[in-house]
Amino acid sequence: MLAVANLVWMKPIGAAFFFIVALLVLRKDARYSLNQLFALSFLLFGATQIFDFLKDVLWSYGYPAIVLSRNISVVTGIVSTGLFLLVGIYVRYGAHQALRREILIINAILWIVLSVIAIFDQSISDTPDPVLLTRIYTGLFGMIALFIMTSVFVIASTIMLFSASRDLTDPKKRRSIQLLALGMLILVIGAIAYGLEGIFSSIFSPLDPILLYITLTGLIAWLIGAILCLLAFRHRF
Repeated sequence: MLAVANLVWMKPIGAAFFFIVALLVLRKDARYSLNQLFALSFLLFGATQIFDFLKDVLWSYGYPAIVLSRNISVVTGIVSTGLFLLVGIYVRYGAHQALRREILIINAILWIVLSVIAIFDQSISDTPDPVLLTRIYTGLFGMIALFIMTSVFVIASTIMLFSASRDLTDPKKRRSIQLLALGMLILVIGAIAYGLEGIFSSIFSPLDPILLYITLTGLIAWLIGAILCLLAFRHRF
């Protein structure tokens, strides 16, 4: 029977795809600061999936390896979505706003605070589940920090991108920004699915098909979102 554990191998595949997208964006123009910002966000998001994969398969190396992998995935996930927000600010208001020292410092402090909350407001089972692998129970504040706030980052960025697209007269640039916004929005759907998986795993049986469907939805959403973001960078913004 296909279960959530069988889908864990899709995570490094998805991570490889994010790495490829980031490198392709840099290849187009590695000196362009927006490309650098976007590529860094995607590299970190790919790293998030790698460490999320490791937190399910490193049990032979002991419980500390599981905890470390999980915590790294939390931090990289929060920072990557925070960088998405900077991408939106960059496109809407320009590099002089997105890359201002004050803006970067405020965002860095926010990312640290959210990471600390998400890490400490979670409980990681010390034994693997045969179906769900590593079971993680996240508290209310941890859910807000890890899923709500990261979704807010990307949705805010999406709104700014759509807003910026309306001011453009070049149809190619307008379409590129809209594709980027849509791609980010679909990435949010993937993140929400991941959050729901954690919530429902404590409600439903590990063998309940709904957990499988939620996990599959999240992984597919991340792949589709990555593809749309790559297509968005066919033209310089």
